[in-house]
Formats: sequence, structure tokens, C-alpha cells
Amino acid sequence: MLATSVVLVVIVMALGAMAIVMRYDPTTGAHRKRLRWRVAFEPGFYQQHLKAQPPERPFVVVGAPVRPADRVVSYSLYGTNPKYMRYMQGNLDVIRDDLPGWRARIYLHEGAPREWRDHLERDGVDLFVVRDRHVVPGNSAGAFWRFMPLCEPGVDCVVMDADNPLTPPLVREIKEFFAHAGGAVVRHDNTFPWPVEAIRATDVFKKRALRLPFDGEQLRRYPHRSTFGSDEAFLLAEVAPHLERQGVERRPALHHLFVKRAVHIPRLLS
Repeated sequence: MLATSVVLVVIVMALGAMAIVMRYDPTTGAHRKRLRWRVAFEPGFYQQHLKAQPPERPFVVVGAPVRPADRVVSYSLYGTNPKYMRYMQGNLDVIRDDLPGWRARIYLHEGAPREWRDHLERDGVDLFVVRDRHVVPGNSAGAFWRFMPLCEPGVDCVVMDADNPLTPPLVREIKEFFAHAGGAVVRHDNTFPWPVEAIRATDVFKKRALRLPFDGEQLRRYPHRSTFGSDEAFLLAEVAPHLERQGVERRPALHHLFVKRAVHIPRLLS
């Protein structure tokens, strides 16, 4: 009876995770659904597809606060879907109430609704306005903007997705991490036990003393940002290996059952 229950739970978890994996689709065109399976199950397919894409133009920060904070939770915000603004408001409330000394830093696309900008300015966030010709809803180009604080010396930062809630356990983890020694953490999980390239990098914590081997200009000019999932590939290929060489950890965000090896995404900055 117990064994049957365990099997059923694993099946349900696997089916739910598969639905998430199917989001990781760097392909377009008529064969989109078929190629999703190649991304998930064929070793080497994703990195070869990524390398084959033409290089993209850099993004440009066209507006920034005069004196940004030095302890920030960094987000990208683009498109017009109001759900992301709702998620953002919830996180802004948590930062204000539960993370004293921290401020939200939001990289906002210049084409976002004007009322969003007005609302965020009234909320007192550090607002950076970005021009990026490659941003469209559903791709990953804009997700790279939120990595900019990683390149800034003297800044403690947490990098998150706009729709990831700042839950009480995550708030506790942030406080504990920045209260103790250590340079950075890349939190990751693998949402499905079997696909070879389905590991998701989720959040990054970086202390101000840590130096990464690239600067903001290199990040702005990173050649492949639009392919869905390329922001997470960037964290796994460009950020995590450098952190690990300094003895810094990758921390699983889900149970160890779902943690696998890192995908071998080609490094493009070195």
C-alpha cells in the first residue's frame, strides 16, 4: 500500500514537472512541439541551438536614479501583462516590511505602460529604464537586465524573477546569507528527474566583495538573450562556474531527488 502511494506521488510530481519543462522551448516555427522534446531529452541540443542563433544588439539603460541603493533585490519588468505588476507589488511590500535596509531595483522597459512607471516611482524603488529592441513578451531578452547589479562593486544584491514571490522562508534565507561569511549562491532546481537539460537557475545572492569575471558592458552585449531559457543558461555557464572556483555553492531550491548535473552550456564571455 505504501509503495503504491509512493509510486502515485512520484508519477503526479513527474507529470506536473513535465508541464513546467515544456516551457523551456528555445524554438519557433512549425516543429516547435517536437523540438521541445529534443530540448528536454537530447544531450547537446540546447547549446547547439543557442550557438546557432545570430548575435543580438545590446540593451541600453536610458534612465537611472542618481544615488541607487547598495543593497538591492533586482528585477526585470517588461511587456504589458498586469499580472507581473501584481506580483511585483507583493514583493515590494515584502521588501519594505521585512527586509530593512534593502530596496527594490527594477529594470523597466521603456515601452511598459506609463502608469507602471508612475506607480513604481511613487513606491520609491530604484527605477532603471531600459531600451532593448529584442524584448517581446515570452522571450528572455529582458531577463538579462536584472543581472546588472552582479557587475557592480560595493553592491549586495539578490536577483529574482518578477513572478517569484518573496516568501517568508526565502526572506529568512536572504537575511541569514548576508549576515554570515561567503560570497554568493546560485539557487537552482531541476523540475523533472530525467530530461538532460531541464535544470533551472532560480535566484542569485551576491555579496559586494565578490568580483565576477565580466563587467556591465560585456553583459549588455551578451550575444544571445532572446532564446527562451538563455538567462538561466547564462547563470549556469557564466556565473556559477566562477563562483564554484571560489568555493561558493549552488544551493538546490527543491528536494535533492530533482537535482542533477549542470548542463554544459557553451561559455560566450570567455
